[in-house]
Formats: sequence, C-alpha cells, structure tokens
Amino acid sequence: MSERELGAKIVSVIASSVLGAALFIGIPLSSRIGSFSQAAIFTSLVCAIAAVLGLIFGVPGVMLVDKFLPRFKARHVVAAPICALLAWLAFEGAFSPGAWIKVWTSPSFWFGWAPRRAGIMLFIGLAVGAFYMLIWPRIGRMLKVNTAL
Repeated sequence: MSERELGAKIVSVIASSVLGAALFIGIPLSSRIGSFSQAAIFTSLVCAIAAVLGLIFGVPGVMLVDKFLPRFKARHVVAAPICALLAWLAFEGAFSPGAWIKVWTSPSFWFGWAPRRAGIMLFIGLAVGAFYMLIWPRIGRMLKVNTAL
C-alpha cells in the first residue's frame, strides 16, 4: 500500500467517523442546548472526539479488514460496529487501570448502563461503515488512488 493510499484511507475514516458522530450524537444532543453557539461548540467537541477515536480504532480496523477480507464487499460495514464498540468502551474507561472492577465485572454497567448505549454504538458503527464506503472512493479519486472496494 502506498503512502498516498494510506493517507486517503485515514482521511476517509476520520471523515466518516466525524459525519456519523455529528449526525447521530452531536446534532441530536445539541438540540437541547440553549444557544446556537453552545450547540456548535458541543457538536465540534463531539466531532473532534470522534475523529481521534476513529483514528485510534477505525484506521487499524480498516487496515485489518482490507488485509484479511479483501474480497468481502461489505467488510467495512461489518468492521465499523466492532470498532465503534471498542471506541465506546475506551471512552467509558474500560481499558484503564482498575477497569476490571469498575467496568468488566460490574453488573450495574452491563445490565443498566451498557445495553442501550451498546445498541446505539452498533447502529452508529453500521452508519459509519456505510459512510466510509461512500466517502472512500471519492477521496481516493481526489488523491488519485486505486479505490477498488
């Protein structure tokens, strides 16, 4: 894989992560905020967090599925929910010191907190995977990269 292709994939993952976060988290939650400037700041923060989490979890996910499942057409739509769940768990602190007691063995987390949020993250991951499949060919063409899915 060339550096140009890697750069196009990184930009595509970040763009699709930001689009998914803005549409499904930032804008719906910011509608409850009083002023437009506060809502814009909140949505911008959500998008920045999504870009970083997409870079940390999404780019390796894309690289893995492109390497191991090159013929499977919907590989990005399948991998994105897994990456979204991992990003959500990281955001909740599931990989930090002391998380074994606070998150992994906590019934209140898994039965009270996690079910609805995990479902939302799976939905957002599916949408982000679909966005990636739409965005990747366009960014690849702009950067003159082979974009065969």
